[in-house]
Amino acid sequence: MTARPAPDEIRDWSRSVGVCDDDPPLVLGGRQGLAAYRDMVGVDRLASADPETFGAAIHQRRLSVVTATRALRTPLTWHAEVSEPPPDGDFLLIAMPDAAGSSGDHVVVVTGGSPEPPSSGDLADVAALRIPADELGVGARTLATAGVLIPDTLLAAVAARSVRGFVSSVLARDVRTPTLAAEIAMIDMLSAVVAETGCRSGDVSGTTAYVREQTHELIERHFRDPSLSPAVLAGRLHLSRRQFYRHFEDCDRSVAEMIADRRLQAARALLISNPAASIASVARACGFASLGAFRFRFRRAYGLGPNEFRDRLAQSRAGGAPASAETSRPVG
Repeated sequence: MTARPAPDEIRDWSRSVGVCDDDPPLVLGGRQGLAAYRDMVGVDRLASADPETFGAAIHQRRLSVVTATRALRTPLTWHAEVSEPPPDGDFLLIAMPDAAGSSGDHVVVVTGGSPEPPSSGDLADVAALRIPADELGVGARTLATAGVLIPDTLLAAVAARSVRGFVSSVLARDVRTPTLAAEIAMIDMLSAVVAETGCRSGDVSGTTAYVREQTHELIERHFRDPSLSPAVLAGRLHLSRRQFYRHFEDCDRSVAEMIADRRLQAARALLISNPAASIASVARACGFASLGAFRFRFRRAYGLGPNEFRDRLAQSRAGGAPASAETSRPVG
């Protein structure tokens, strides 16, 4: 049985993470502490062999898009009896919405290992990112069927180290420092890990259903890239432009409109969730080639420019009223 982390272990661990002594961690214990830990990390289906002996020290920061957590805690078991891998290498554990036992709106990515300096027991030093599911850039089918992933690839090992370093960096620095670009880079890397793990084997099909599905998947993964276009998508699917466009002849929207709509959806979400981000940084983060193009498309979709949208949203929040129709749905 692993004992809860002792005060001196917590102090030494916090210093190794890079957190200042005047920023103490939240210390949790017992059944109520386990419930609070589940809520903080975003995974309901975490179990302890003896909940009464559960103990954890936690540093957490909510960033522009993701929530970063670092915890020193006693061992836990994940959903579907998935145990944490032993801390003898770089592992990445990805809990999809259903596996997280949550409302289905986020994905939790965890990596861990032995604490530094070493503890007296089998405590786990865990770094976690909680990411909105619609920001991960992977299609709904992949998210719904993946469950709990422990990918065993070189990319996953690199991502594990990156997640750990990213979480430590944002906890050790002033949270007011802009992090949006770094967050997007982390999300893109983790999206690639999930997509790589969920790749289907077999010959590439040329059916319309398959081409449409793969197109949507690629848009989800790459819409932040300003160079993404129908021609690029056709090349990714090894189709000529004529062959590619033929699969979308009876669709209500063109592929170019699908790309633009996904970028607008992401931009609108960032404007709402991150009021401090500049309009230019939001445009860049969502794949718009220029600020002018972003303003034009946003106004055409929502009936007002991004600055006006944000101002109206702030007024609605200040008045305690919900966002108006103009700020909540596209025009037309």
